[in-house]
Amino acid sequence: MRNHKLQIRLRRAGGPQRKNYLGVLCYVLSALWCGLFLAGCQKPPIRETRLLLGTTVQITVKGKEEAEARKAIELAFKEIERIENLMSKYREGSEISILNREGAKRPVKASEDTLRVIRESIRVGELTDGAFDITISPLMELWGFSKKEGHLPGEEELREARGLVNYGRISLNEEEGTIRFEKEGMKIDLGGAAKGYGVDRAADVLRENGISRAIVNAGGDMYLLGKPLDRDFWQVGLKHPRREGEILGLIKVRDEAVATSGDYQKYFILQGKRFCHIINPVTGRPVQSTLSVTVIAREAMRADALATALFVLGSERGLKLASCLEGVEAIIVREDDSGEMAISMTDGLRDRVTITK
Repeated sequence: MRNHKLQIRLRRAGGPQRKNYLGVLCYVLSALWCGLFLAGCQKPPIRETRLLLGTTVQITVKGKEEAEARKAIELAFKEIERIENLMSKYREGSEISILNREGAKRPVKASEDTLRVIRESIRVGELTDGAFDITISPLMELWGFSKKEGHLPGEEELREARGLVNYGRISLNEEEGTIRFEKEGMKIDLGGAAKGYGVDRAADVLRENGISRAIVNAGGDMYLLGKPLDRDFWQVGLKHPRREGEILGLIKVRDEAVATSGDYQKYFILQGKRFCHIINPVTGRPVQSTLSVTVIAREAMRADALATALFVLGSERGLKLASCLEGVEAIIVREDDSGEMAISMTDGLRDRVTITK
């Protein structure tokens, strides 16, 4: 097992931000998001931005003629739209919406894409002892995050909602291609995996269309394809969880995905206390003390799901797990009992991360 006890302590940052972010501010060295393409390149970057997957998605291609780049980008966006139409619980006709309405009554037919994401999500649930659970939707609704209206539930409400959260009660029939819930009232939320899957599929489409240098960025879930012309790695910023527009450090990335879960992305404040949207499936309550988790992996879907899981597990257990997983690295930022910010990371990042604050 790799040594995962590297920690850096920082003085406490300022108070919580009041602004609610759709995604992580994760930018590259020269300018926000795609400035990294400008160095050492003759052809200007070709980029487009659209609202998809509940956030802002930007695709940037470098090193290709404009017509070729825009064709590939358009195909990549169409693929993301297809994934959203299948898996968004907010779209009435999506497979997930139909499953949430009918899944306890009958087996619901699903595409191979949806089955794949649910199958992988269950694997991550098993790997993390339930820290990641796509049946979390009843608790998300109870706390008001689905409607963006904060609610502080009572103990009885929590008990009832927790009884509906158990990925082990999802029945997959691989031969029939169907999904069924074993208990009435169960619902799934693929927000911790589908966005990453959409990023992966977009990157695949770019590759299939001859693109070798590109960034797909869905609100901070990113895939960085290839490498810059003049360097061996892209450099991605690690967002400061309490200071808008500032970073804690830089991460070297190449042909990898980066995903961050933070308590600043979606939250509400009641009685002077912050409640973030990342809920512990066991306790039924929003996670406290962890500020952000960044995971680097070969696939964005895996990075996306693990970032949520490690956020729930916390620094010690989370880094221990990440250190055992091949091709996975992690950075966890937390607030300790003295109010200081502590940064811990897996050993494999020692030569790839530069702390700037």
